[in-house]
Amino acid sequence: NIRNAGCLAGWEKRYHAGGIEALGPRPRGRPMSKLPAPAVPVAASDEAKSREELLAELKQLRMENAYLKKLKALTQEHAPKKRKPSRR
Repeated sequence: NIRNAGCLAGWEKRYHAGGIEALGPRPRGRPMSKLPAPAVPVAASDEAKSREELLAELKQLRMENAYLKKLKALTQEHAPKKRKPSRR
């Protein structure tokens, strides 16, 4: 008992267009992209960098890490404390 005549019409249209194979299951969802991922530009390898360049980069990364830690601590300090609702 099929209540929607449009469903039957769709099946008939697919059958006439592609035969019995057209009535089989169709892939669902968004199709996968066929494009390759964009290439990430490769930075100069660590072996090619001089010791001074590596130390300067390490110093910069340590300063950035310390800054982010302090920023996180300050935002947590100023953020309102969330309380769990009491169960009664």
